[in-house]
Amino acid sequence: MLFEQQRRFDFENPQCLSDDEYKIFTNLTKVQFDDLEWHISQSNIRNSSNRSMRTALAIFLCTLRLGLLNAFLAVLFQLTDKRTVSRCIESLRSALMSEFVPRNLGFNHITRRDIIHQHTSTIAQQLMCADEPDTAIVVIDGTYLYIQVKEFFNF
Repeated sequence: MLFEQQRRFDFENPQCLSDDEYKIFTNLTKVQFDDLEWHISQSNIRNSSNRSMRTALAIFLCTLRLGLLNAFLAVLFQLTDKRTVSRCIESLRSALMSEFVPRNLGFNHITRRDIIHQHTSTIAQQLMCADEPDTAIVVIDGTYLYIQVKEFFNF
């Protein structure tokens, strides 16, 4: 009876899964997972009767990492149905967009001075800007440009 009550796939209890299992399912270590949870805890996402914030984060990361169907994730996380999973993913996405993304991604989270002093190597400075100390170097890769354009125009 006790065995049936315990959940094996439980992100609520940090001791339930090993660091390797965290990495396999979410591509993050326990420490990284906890750090990301702290960032989203600053948003308006809250625990609900269906899932906790940690479970919602685990579902979102498993979706990104493994590409599993919502119905399969519902079974894995012992949720009622795939719509519950869908709502978890949407609330987590909104929380990330409101709290994590503006502070960690894009041009607005870092100053020009920080780019020059913390993210420009000496060799890049010598090669790209004739060793001028006050020049920012940005490398823009267009690898996924075709995919984004394709999705935009529904090709």
